[in-house]
Amino acid sequence: MTKDIITENFIIKAIKKVPTQRWVAVGILFVLVLVISIANPLFLRWNNIIGITQQVAAMGIIALGAMVVIITGGIDLSSGNGLAMAGVLAGVLYLRTGENIAVLILGAIVGGLVLGIINGFLITKSNLKPFVATLATMALAQGMTLLISEGQLAFLTHPVTYMIGGGNILGFLSIPFAIFLVMCLITSIILNRTKFGTYIYAMGGNEEAAHYVGINITKYKWLTYIYAGFTTGVAALIAICRVGQIAPNLQGSFLLDGIAAAIIGGTSPAGGKGTVLGTLLGVLILGVISNALTFMNVSSTAQTAVKGAIILLAILIDALFNLRKSG
Repeated sequence: MTKDIITENFIIKAIKKVPTQRWVAVGILFVLVLVISIANPLFLRWNNIIGITQQVAAMGIIALGAMVVIITGGIDLSSGNGLAMAGVLAGVLYLRTGENIAVLILGAIVGGLVLGIINGFLITKSNLKPFVATLATMALAQGMTLLISEGQLAFLTHPVTYMIGGGNILGFLSIPFAIFLVMCLITSIILNRTKFGTYIYAMGGNEEAAHYVGINITKYKWLTYIYAGFTTGVAALIAICRVGQIAPNLQGSFLLDGIAAAIIGGTSPAGGKGTVLGTLLGVLILGVISNALTFMNVSSTAQTAVKGAIILLAILIDALFNLRKSG
């Protein structure tokens, strides 16, 4: 009996520690699934659920990078075009080395890391604002993508690329989503179990105060953008394997969706606040919405407008929570 009471108290305390915004996200996801499944029973078919997890994997990894950067009070506008650049670079190197799968994987990751290093340099050493610096590298990445690909398409036919982009484990967990979950675990460890993670939140909470207590702002802000570049590279690998080709227009809506997912999950645009669990929920919410809009034959243009409205709503909710706390 005593053990039951202790367990019950532990669960209650754990529930109370979960931020209200997280419960809001869970509630939104539950209501969405319920309403959409009633409107279209095909939504809950297992093949469709697996399809959703495959679709959100690359975007979810971009969202993790966006979350980390936003927590510091910054922004990374280069991730969408950076994904296309890293993917095309990896694909071209892969084809020119006789379809060497190791070159494909390393090429994508290195391409993303280089972009992150450049972003970090411009922001910390050249003292450019993150918006301006990443806007410039966004244009640079777009130009490099066209230059490397020469505007041509090339197909990836290696069995491993199919597994990375569309395979599954034991028939119930898609490999792209499994990679996303691994990236969630890595990001969570960094944020919650390392000095680097503590400094990320400190820089976003009050950068000036963080500087006065001895945190090397230049070093750790640079590392933040390098990690965002790493997530871009991993996402690029999944994206090119999923479409099965090297395409210069690969960027799609990854940038908008990644930022939207992070903000929907409770990452504050003002900095200093954000969690991996919240971002995971944001990714799932956005994935469910996108899938539902596709089911309803809503155009891609209208879908972009809906996502923009969702970002605005999430920012307003965050502002209301902040006002409530300060009041």
